[in-house]
Amino acid sequence: MLVVLITGCSSGFGELTAIEFAKTGARVFASMRNPSAISDRLLTLADENPLFEVIPLDVCDRISVDAAVQHVLNQVGRIDVLINNAGIVLTDFVDDMPEDHFRQIMETNFFGPLLLTKAVLPTMVKQKFGVIVMLSSLSAMLGLSSDAAYSASKAALEKLAECLYCEHQKDGIQLKVIRPGAFNTALAANSIKNMVNQNGLVIELDVTKQPSFSSGDAPLFVAKEIVEIVKNKSPILFYSLGKQAQDIEIKVDETKQQERHLLLNEMCG
Repeated sequence: MLVVLITGCSSGFGELTAIEFAKTGARVFASMRNPSAISDRLLTLADENPLFEVIPLDVCDRISVDAAVQHVLNQVGRIDVLINNAGIVLTDFVDDMPEDHFRQIMETNFFGPLLLTKAVLPTMVKQKFGVIVMLSSLSAMLGLSSDAAYSASKAALEKLAECLYCEHQKDGIQLKVIRPGAFNTALAANSIKNMVNQNGLVIELDVTKQPSFSSGDAPLFVAKEIVEIVKNKSPILFYSLGKQAQDIEIKVDETKQQERHLLLNEMCG
């Protein structure tokens, strides 16, 4: 039975991935910054499934990160899978976006996964087994107008994953980078609201600079794929999910990614 810790489960990919792992019989710890924001689906699942638990976890707070990891270890003594899903997005032109917004995005999308990964690594190294999943984006491959902060945070996350891939192959730890394309989630709206609530920031949105998330593939596809990728023992590091991400990868970086993977294996071997 896999023990799975997932961040950002109040909605979107995190919520759906938690549900899909629960269907496999895994011991699931679905975490979120504000557990009072739990969806009805997760509330019902937590009531009915003794192997499913919702816990508080703010990825930007080291005390919260350490407490969540220790709670899981106290309950079951191991962590097999970490899904670094929690993230925020806020779009604006570089010269218009306040520095505080850049820092908040980096804190959540890069330093959050870094803190949590460092917190679980000692356990995974001791176990000689573990899977760490980083939710990235096609924005890490292609920086577009008004997307600088988000693109930079996801590109940094991918480089972190590459380094971890090399450093911990000998320990039986797998790294998986998931690059979803356009999927119909509420990420943008939720992230903006969370930033206001957390930091007291007043954000005036220019709708001409905001991307549309109303179209795209169904997010359940990503959740199901993540479960399959975790179960698969393939050494592949990058996974582009959805038509948009795959099209971009083919046009921009397919050959380079294959060459990079071969080079990584050669240099890490």
